[in-house]
Amino acid sequence: MAFKFRYASLLNYREYLEEKAQIEHAKVLGSLLQAREELASLQRKYSRVQEAFKQAMAEAAGGYEIRNYSEYLSFIRERTEKQNSEIEALKIELETKRSALLEKSKDCKVIEKLRDKDFEKWQKHQDRLEQKRLNEVAVQRYGKAYV
Repeated sequence: MAFKFRYASLLNYREYLEEKAQIEHAKVLGSLLQAREELASLQRKYSRVQEAFKQAMAEAAGGYEIRNYSEYLSFIRERTEKQNSEIEALKIELETKRSALLEKSKDCKVIEKLRDKDFEKWQKHQDRLEQKRLNEVAVQRYGKAYV
């Protein structure tokens, strides 16, 4: 007789929930990494434009060109601030998803421990049954030798 865990469906369901939480966590982590990359790109762009602006100032550029550089730098600063805000929101969401994942993982481990204990009990029971069978065979053989 094979081992059959009485809460197998519950374990399967909790494993499903844990996997779902892992996927959600990974999605938010991916979004966070992408947002950080975009922030780094904005910062590199800001540095390049700032250098170009300094060079244009050194070459005595016209007022229209200076205004364009200034407005573009302001635009990049605003985008950088928005990106920082988005990153902070994603960090909070990531922490929430991480906590949910840990909770799902703990729930799953509880049922896995119960399964392991039940398996040990079943294994001990099977060992006792086997020992009884072996004892019975030994008694039958021993009894036949004296008859």
